[in-house]
Amino acid sequence: MMPLLAILQPAESFPALLKRIEQLAVAGKLDAAAVEARKAIALQPRAPEGHYWLGRIALRQGKVGEARASLTRASTLKPAPALAKTLQELLDKFPAEPKPEPIRPTPPKPTLPPAPLTLADYKAQLVSIPAGSFMMGSPDTAPDRAPVHKVTLAAFKLGRTPVTVAVFQEFCKATSRKMPDPPAWGWTADHPMVNMSWEEAKALADWAKLRLPTEAEWEYAAQGGEAAPIFPWGDTYKDELSWSSVSQQRDKTAPVSRTEHVFVNGYGLSDMAGNVFQWCADWYGAKYYASSPEENPTGAATGTDRILRGASWYSYTTVTSFRCAGRAWSHPAGRGDSDGFRLAQ
Repeated sequence: MMPLLAILQPAESFPALLKRIEQLAVAGKLDAAAVEARKAIALQPRAPEGHYWLGRIALRQGKVGEARASLTRASTLKPAPALAKTLQELLDKFPAEPKPEPIRPTPPKPTLPPAPLTLADYKAQLVSIPAGSFMMGSPDTAPDRAPVHKVTLAAFKLGRTPVTVAVFQEFCKATSRKMPDPPAWGWTADHPMVNMSWEEAKALADWAKLRLPTEAEWEYAAQGGEAAPIFPWGDTYKDELSWSSVSQQRDKTAPVSRTEHVFVNGYGLSDMAGNVFQWCADWYGAKYYASSPEENPTGAATGTDRILRGASWYSYTTVTSFRCAGRAWSHPAGRGDSDGFRLAQ
């Protein structure tokens, strides 16, 4: 049982408690001073002084978050003018609190039409790209992407996806051609066609009464109607939006209509970065951008290599090839299991 004398002993006054907190703080006994400050807050929670001292002590202890919270609380409890001024001076020394990142809902997985497995399907999925102007090139990644220059294009249409194996098989059957050698994983109908040369891609385009896109058309379409994004989806590379080997080694192409590791841009085009590089109509010219016409450029007049755009399933050493402005090239008779194409009209 507590002695009667202890029960009858009056509680310490609030001013005396504040004085002891100050004495302990001046003496450097910060832990003890913090204990007393919490007692003061418990005794008079609506008085600013206890919160003020707890904040001052926390600040000296390097507990910035706790100090800010206590001093802010003290400033809301109608402190006397002198204390209010001191509190404001202390609070002004804190760096501005970072704004919390907005909570964004997880975007739904893209719902894509079935893979085009016939030429008729492919033509039905051609996407209309409006006429317009854009700034072509990227000066900070490679010399052949400079200078950045204005290009104006007429309206055109572009395949929603790269040409599939099934469409190429239809072409070979119709023209009595032999299919190219299959890649290591074999032929899969809904995957992009690979291992064809530029010349074979051009032959299919002629048979289909379509054409290969120009390099300028391809880059303009890759931007999806946005104002000069670095990548089709924005200014930062995002592995989850591309079928590549940047973060995880892939061993083959992916279906052209899928819901994972794919981005569908504002025009409705997919695989504009990753899965397969894509042949364009143009000859490659390392210095062509310096003399490119503004309206509907078609590339260098002659050359030894043709343009490829878009990066592939195998790309992993650098993400610059995934940029809308990324350029690659190869001999028109060359074949690769990471090279495909899409058609334009």
